[in-house]
Amino acid sequence: MMDKEMNIGSIESEPMDIENEIKKIQAQNARVERDKAWEISRVRRVMVVVLAFLVIFAYNFTLNYLDKAQISCCPPDAVCVRGCQDLPDGFKIIASSFVPVIGFLLSTLTLNRVRKVWEKSKKRN
Repeated sequence: MMDKEMNIGSIESEPMDIENEIKKIQAQNARVERDKAWEISRVRRVMVVVLAFLVIFAYNFTLNYLDKAQISCCPPDAVCVRGCQDLPDGFKIIASSFVPVIGFLLSTLTLNRVRKVWEKSKKRN
């Protein structure tokens, strides 16, 4: 009981602390509003789509290139008895597993920079 009375007395005697706490809460609310605005912004959505497209394009291009490189190991006029093997299925599965990981990594590394530019443009408006 004594502790509660002392806390109430100390709050009443120091209105500057209350004002500082209110300013901290207002700053936190402003941060939360900025975060929410970024999460629903078109810029963020477009960047996620572009990064996903680039990662998938690079993946498909690389696998297509590797498949053609292995197929072309036999000269065009020669008859290959053994032939060239396609990429092993295990390799394709492992490579496919890296697509979302690389996409996520790129988005976390680049979206922070894009967000800073976006926030600066929002401050100007």
